[in-house]
Amino acid sequence: MPVARLADFVALTEPMLSKILPGVRVNPFGHLGDGNVHLNLSPPPDADFAGTEAMLSQAIYDLVVSVGGSFSAEHGLGQAKVGLADHLRSPIERHLMTALIAAVDPDARMNPGKIV
Repeated sequence: MPVARLADFVALTEPMLSKILPGVRVNPFGHLGDGNVHLNLSPPPDADFAGTEAMLSQAIYDLVVSVGGSFSAEHGLGQAKVGLADHLRSPIERHLMTALIAAVDPDARMNPGKIV
């Protein structure tokens, strides 16, 4: 995301996610200096994430897009994020992802079932 919007994103994240799971703790970390951020969520002491995972993920990625950021995965994009990739990437981008992995690994041996 634009580095200038990173503080806004971090400030908005916990109040937004607390509407879904009251008491959730958000710990941002990672490559903050270049606009990349990872979030480590911790449930409140008396609860867990059961039933809220998809809503939390969707809310985070929608917020990322609203501040001018994008959805990415520096170590690859696995099966759990296919729906998010389909929602947040254009059909052309998704096609390019598929074409790229097919060009590099035509027999799907390196990491079967993953997007990239």
